[in-house]
Amino acid sequence: MTTTTETAATAEDDVVVRAIKVRKSFGDLEVLKGIDLEVHTGEVMCILGPSGSGKSTLLRCMNHLEKINGGEMWVNNELMGYRRAHGKKYELRPRDVNRQRRDVGMVFQSFNLFPHMTILENVIEAPIRVQGQSRAKAVSNAHRLLEQVGLGDRTGYYPEQLSGGQQQRVAIARALAMNPRLMLFDEPTSALDPPGWRPGATGRPAPPPQTRDSRVPGRPSESAGPCAHETSPSSTCPAGTRDHGRDFNRLCSPGWLDFTVNT
Repeated sequence: MTTTTETAATAEDDVVVRAIKVRKSFGDLEVLKGIDLEVHTGEVMCILGPSGSGKSTLLRCMNHLEKINGGEMWVNNELMGYRRAHGKKYELRPRDVNRQRRDVGMVFQSFNLFPHMTILENVIEAPIRVQGQSRAKAVSNAHRLLEQVGLGDRTGYYPEQLSGGQQQRVAIARALAMNPRLMLFDEPTSALDPPGWRPGATGRPAPPPQTRDSRVPGRPSESAGPCAHETSPSSTCPAGTRDHGRDFNRLCSPGWLDFTVNT
């Protein structure tokens, strides 16, 4: 007998992420303590908190890079990483988890670019291997995205030949190349230098000036437990920076959901 990944029968079509009493521990340290949140298509949520409060862990639970110890994580109306059978939950096989992840993009804190591949090869690898795109289509899309992030003239470079900020922009372009429904950003502008990345002839957006607590302003996040608190962009971002945040978010097509995590 076979079972399939469960789909939330009561979930609205526009709910992209639903966390229900999510708990995560590392040994005796409980990092996520019963997190509840719900995010809809088109929403931009910023999760704020001090270092070590569980922000990155929460993101990694959304694509099953970290396995939760309790509760449920629903992504795109599917129970992420698990299936139900005979009244119990069982972890999915790796290939089934990878299928769920196809619609979830993530920009990591450490970028995780492939060092042996050029910038162009980094961006086209997943669309070709995972989505089965033709090389011509993947290359065309990659050039467009790299132009948007100001690296159209660096396609033949390797990651070690780029600055940290440039590597981070490549990571953003690589995640967007998969055209995901959900985007998870873990400190997406931490290595960027706003004065060096301004709108120009290409019309590419500039990231917001960085502050200690919020680098990418968005809608205030509802309190989801100890790793998030309710805030307002006006209270965390200096006057005049919020327009830059909106420009940055335009990298994502309407309907995408951005999770932006800051320390």
